[in-house]
Amino acid sequence: MFIQISESQVGRCVRTSQWKYSVRADAHGWNDSCSDMYYEDFLYDLVTDPHERNNLVANQAYAATRVQLAALLVRKMEEAGECCHSFAIPPSFNDRIVCSILSMLSDFV
Repeated sequence: MFIQISESQVGRCVRTSQWKYSVRADAHGWNDSCSDMYYEDFLYDLVTDPHERNNLVANQAYAATRVQLAALLVRKMEEAGECCHSFAIPPSFNDRIVCSILSMLSDFV
């Protein structure tokens, strides 16, 4: 499932049977429909955390899962008519790795 969040914020989300992965932009939902840069917002394991209380997006143990879900998200965004994007981990997390979607996901897209 692919979700575009565009009123209260500019965000995108994918959900699988196990995961919910979301990104957001520093943009205003009422004024902007998309962005060139998105920040990873959350990653939830819906099997072990169905109430979405433990955000795993900054947990390096889930880096491969984030990459796979980001690739799925990019494909869904492109299918909806959006083009290339970059994702970053929010600055509030210790891991400040900014990654270009094109280089990070070249093996998955």
